[in-house]
Amino acid sequence: MINRAFVEKLYDKLYKLQGEILRRLTKAGMDMVGFEGDIAMQHSLIMGPDTWRSVDKPRLAKIIASCKKINNDVHIGTPEDCRKEAITYIEWCGQSGGLVLGASNSIGYDVPVENIVAWYEAVRDYKF
Repeated sequence: MINRAFVEKLYDKLYKLQGEILRRLTKAGMDMVGFEGDIAMQHSLIMGPDTWRSVDKPRLAKIIASCKKINNDVHIGTPEDCRKEAITYIEWCGQSGGLVLGASNSIGYDVPVENIVAWYEAVRDYKF
């Protein structure tokens, strides 16, 4: 990295802004918030792993921790939380039919199997 001090200062400002946006959305009751960045290409990071760990990761961790304090995510909730969320989505979004429920484009490795089963069973057993 040619000018690490500049990058650190720029990232501090960018992550502060992004963190504030996500915290406000979380406080407003958004069901899910997310953020992304262009950190990788098809086969590798665009920077060395050590640089990512020392520059991006601490800032991302800080944002995630601050949002979790406001509202924890269902993927770390209980199976009952997952059942309730599935029913909530069906009732909010499925009133006119055509609802397809899924877990984005993948289910995270850290989601407890019991939560996946609870979600599936709630959808399967729901009386449309």
